[in-house]
Amino acid sequence: MVVEDTPSWLEMHVRNLKGLGANASGVDSAQEAMEAIKDSNFTHVLSDGLEGGYKDVVSAAQSAGITNILVVTDDFGLKREVAEVGARYVDKGKLVSGKTSYEELIALNE
Repeated sequence: MVVEDTPSWLEMHVRNLKGLGANASGVDSAQEAMEAIKDSNFTHVLSDGLEGGYKDVVSAAQSAGITNILVVTDDFGLKREVAEVGARYVDKGKLVSGKTSYEELIALNE
């Protein structure tokens, strides 16, 4: 599942993951993500920072037994905080520039 509050980013993430054969879907808020996590069998969560809302997404995912959780943001200051809540930080700038690929995102979670 992809959680992203910017429509163009949400569409890009879902499209690129589907292009790799992933069964990807997306929502545009932390609240929608928490509801979707309760109602589905997701194995991976890729979340934007959501202005701090990622913490609720990570908590809901962990409560549902999901351990493959990535937070994709351009806020480098969140790197330690993301790790402390049990997720992996991914630099959005590196994803945009191609320095990090969607294949690598999937591999980070394996």
